[in-house]
Amino acid sequence: RLFAFFSTYFHSVTLLILPKSMVVRLFFSLAIFRSVAAISCQNQYNFDVPWFASYKLPKQNGEPADSADGYGFYYLDSTSKSTLKPSPVSLKMQHNAIGYTLEPYYDRMDDEDVLHVFYNDEPAINGTEIKNAGHVSEDSTSVKKGHTKGVLLFDKDSGSGIWLVHSVPKFPQADKYVYPETGTKFGQQFLCLTLDTATLAQLGTVLYYNHPDIYSYRLPQWAEEIAPDLVQVLNKKYNKDPDNTNLRQPIAVKGAENTKMEVFAKTHLFNDDLWAAAVAPVYGPLEVETWRNDQVHLIPTDCNSTTPVYDGQEIKVGGSAQFKYTHDHSKYARTLDATRDKVVCIGDINRMTSQYVRGGGTVCIFDDELWKAYDTIKEIPSCPPDEENH
Repeated sequence: RLFAFFSTYFHSVTLLILPKSMVVRLFFSLAIFRSVAAISCQNQYNFDVPWFASYKLPKQNGEPADSADGYGFYYLDSTSKSTLKPSPVSLKMQHNAIGYTLEPYYDRMDDEDVLHVFYNDEPAINGTEIKNAGHVSEDSTSVKKGHTKGVLLFDKDSGSGIWLVHSVPKFPQADKYVYPETGTKFGQQFLCLTLDTATLAQLGTVLYYNHPDIYSYRLPQWAEEIAPDLVQVLNKKYNKDPDNTNLRQPIAVKGAENTKMEVFAKTHLFNDDLWAAAVAPVYGPLEVETWRNDQVHLIPTDCNSTTPVYDGQEIKVGGSAQFKYTHDHSKYARTLDATRDKVVCIGDINRMTSQYVRGGGTVCIFDDELWKAYDTIKEIPSCPPDEENH
């Protein structure tokens, strides 16, 4: 990722002062460095970060760049997490954290030692299939398929990779970076985690619960030995155990070992709301923003619960205009009790009764600064005073 910079710099300066043989050796060394650079979440300047989060706004005027066309987004990462900042480069271009993070896949899509798994309940079918890779798109309308979207991308030599959890239908394409026009109208979320390759075993288990619709993958032999549950998922086998329908596990992010994170996942047999039945009982009352445009399947707040879940009604990010939940396709939650752990969860499952029979999950991050930055839900329904138990 530094190769482009060095290429330009040395072309204009180094060639003037170094012997030709030394210049050749230098560029050869830089090329090798580039080829073995670890796969990692990238920040807005194409440098490694342990994790980042992005909030794409719905189509509306104002900041960030290209928001009027639905491509503008806010960004923060583990090195600067107190505020969601408007990105000067929109998702229309590849020169941003999300594009940079996916770049190693597009650069090395023929590399048989690089694992990739693309899954989406609305797959990004694009005319171009990956050579020597498995393309296993299936009918995503089945209620048993998970409502889950993401990317796994890992490299054997570097021993690391990324898990990109997001909410964007038809993204990413398997042949080239294109942010889909179908993902511009509503708000969307991204969360990227940099992980050790050993974590593939855990991610395979998460997907084994979630039952994702996988539309492109490559599973090298080295990964088969690490992640037996991922092998099962790619062979279209999923968790059907009625006595083992959800999980909660810690997950270790490279470079952020002191930040506690947990993963929640459920199968189609969980038959309940992940947020109210799995997450809130652990962390306490939640405010949750998810896609709830189907009025038939809305879930009311249980005001008699000691850990109620409140659905966001109005959203405001940074200096942008406030918008209604009906314009947001994001899936995230934030704890409400400031006397307890301050937690933000970003995932891929909606809070509707129609999702009871769908797999899905969320990643929860314990971080005071992130919690303050994600104070974006500006209106929630209220319970009568005599019914509030928190």
